[in-house]
Amino acid sequence: MAISFIASTTVNIGTAASTWSINSSNVNSVATDNGWVLGLTHNSSAVTVTAVTDDLGNAWSVAQQSAVTGSSARAAIWYTRKYAASTRVSVTMSGSCSGTISLASVGRLGFPQVNGSTIQTGNSTSHNVASLTPASSGIFFHLARCLFSTIGTNVTPSGWTIWASSAAQIRNIGFYQIQATADSTNCAWTTSSNTGQASVLVGFAEWSSLASGSPTLPMLGCQ
Repeated sequence: MAISFIASTTVNIGTAASTWSINSSNVNSVATDNGWVLGLTHNSSAVTVTAVTDDLGNAWSVAQQSAVTGSSARAAIWYTRKYAASTRVSVTMSGSCSGTISLASVGRLGFPQVNGSTIQTGNSTSHNVASLTPASSGIFFHLARCLFSTIGTNVTPSGWTIWASSAAQIRNIGFYQIQATADSTNCAWTTSSNTGQASVLVGFAEWSSLASGSPTLPMLGCQ
């Protein structure tokens, strides 16, 4: 059985708060080799994510987060592997802010093997994260936070599928792509109106029975 995208959900945090949460019940798909990918975005330059927890004590780790300089837009991806079926995932921030939180269930989720991020301070309709080359097959997750809410229509790049967005969270957009074989990948997308943005891109390996408590592949990164 190959790595697979199962389901996702997104919640808008409209009132500024230092603790966010999302109901995970509707994206639970528990098997011994499944995992969750959590996406977080906001527009506060002074706030960072300090912890991710859930009601059953699954171990969460950060896969990639955007730089804390250059823009007020922020994006981050966290994950947990081989999870117990909790009903709520909570996020602790270093201060109060509003934003979005997205949660995806993935079959046979392995460790992150490549990651990258970009900060786009100038306004444009074209957006991109630099190309990454994984060592093996797996799944890529992209997540972006735009500076403006009136950016119009997001155009999904060829070969990618939306996992984190809705009309109510137009500043927040995320795509995923499953790779049957390892291949260099970037995520280039467009908006119908100009905006700056912060994006992260993470390539996860497929789960392996050889993996125990540490990544089977080295973590690579670029800014």
